[in-house]
Amino acid sequence: MNENFSFCEYYPQLISTDRELIKAFLASHELGYENDIEYACGFEDLHGNLVACGCCGKNILKGFAVDSALRGNNFMSRMISQLVSNRFQNGITHLFVFTKPENMEFFEASGFYPLAVTTMAAMLENKASGIEHYLKSLKIEARNNKNIGAIVMNCNPFTLGHRYLIEYAAGKCDELYIFVVEEDRSVFPFDVRFSLVQKGVSDLPNVKVYPSGPYIISNQTFPTYFLKKNEDAVSIQAELDLTLFAERIANPLNIHTRFVGEEPICAVTKCYNQIMKRIMPKYGIHVEEIPRKTGSDGCVISASLVRSKLAQLSPGEWLRQYVPEVTYAYLCSEDAHRIMK
Repeated sequence: MNENFSFCEYYPQLISTDRELIKAFLASHELGYENDIEYACGFEDLHGNLVACGCCGKNILKGFAVDSALRGNNFMSRMISQLVSNRFQNGITHLFVFTKPENMEFFEASGFYPLAVTTMAAMLENKASGIEHYLKSLKIEARNNKNIGAIVMNCNPFTLGHRYLIEYAAGKCDELYIFVVEEDRSVFPFDVRFSLVQKGVSDLPNVKVYPSGPYIISNQTFPTYFLKKNEDAVSIQAELDLTLFAERIANPLNIHTRFVGEEPICAVTKCYNQIMKRIMPKYGIHVEEIPRKTGSDGCVISASLVRSKLAQLSPGEWLRQYVPEVTYAYLCSEDAHRIMK
């Protein structure tokens, strides 16, 4: 490595000066700083100026930037190697990268494999057959002659709106797969959300519930660190997420229809649905958007509405117009009380 530069390590969550240094450097490259960055590494010049950095948070490598005049100095490969080593030392071995397509070569040379690529973004992982193992873990038998549909849901918590959407879709399919978003950044943890959905649809014989794994990602949890500030992050996220779903999940599982609820409130989800209608048909997947169910008060039933009311009211009879019995019982339990508190 060039003797004019020194390799350095940073701990942004522990050392405020490290955090401000990384944040300022990323900002100078028009890149955002994410607060879950646990570790970073980079190169400083002889004057102590940061000229290259790479970061990681949990199982995602991110926040890569190199001053334009210094590209080609092999900084990227050294940083990627160090970040991978750090993650492994912390017991995290299944790693992902979200980056620009033009940067893919650096990560492929370091043992990462492409999962999905669009014109604006790419997703890679460090396991050659990671997504194939995920699909095998679902233990879904091939159903080539069946009309199979799918819904991706967060269910934070499971409501009558979710139940209405599932009932409608189940009536349109031979089999319906529900993928519950596994990323645990919701108010209610994944195991709770997953259990409520399983119990809440147990009477529907053609409905199966599966974890999303790390491959079906909600727009709330998709990292945006590699996007310039003037780019449409939602559109870029959605296109990559949906391309991955269509190419690597729907195709091998013979999913022919993706059902979504109409979105009259959230602009992000509305945009996501619009992009879904544009991308899915390219892969032979029909998108059906279903009008949302309303409660007796005329409000669209949503998980966000339930959470908003729970922030103001104690669980009680008022919940019954919004959630099925399984969710009502849970929200009135001591376990739910601890979470909400």
